[in-house]
Amino acid sequence: MLAAWEKVQHKPDVVMFDGQGIVHPRGIGIAAQMGLWIERPTIGVAKSRLYGRHDPVGPRRGDRVDLHDERDPAQVIGAVLRTREGTNPLFISPGHLIDVPQAVELVLRCVTHFRLPEPTRWAHKFAAGERLPLDDGLQPRLL
Repeated sequence: MLAAWEKVQHKPDVVMFDGQGIVHPRGIGIAAQMGLWIERPTIGVAKSRLYGRHDPVGPRRGDRVDLHDERDPAQVIGAVLRTREGTNPLFISPGHLIDVPQAVELVLRCVTHFRLPEPTRWAHKFAAGERLPLDDGLQPRLL
């Protein structure tokens, strides 16, 4: 991953990972680890729960509940976020240089018509062999 990062010509301000940040049994998932190496804010965006306890999340887009550390229930380590009605929620966790509210806000701002935020959605598509759209200047900015 670090070799790929070195090849990126225009480094993004924030990086989202399909995985965990601090919501991890050891407190340091892939988003947290990579954030330390690349020295950028990072966010873990996971499709399933790996660690932590939470109450049920509401049914509407933007509904969220705190995700608590299993060993210290008073500590909030992430959020369970509904990005679309009728879909399973995502598990959002800060990786590095960002907190839970900022991570949730940024993920929500990057969700368009699908469950996943656009950066991780396009990463999935690219990994499956789909070509990325050309930058023709017609693509609206997310932020």
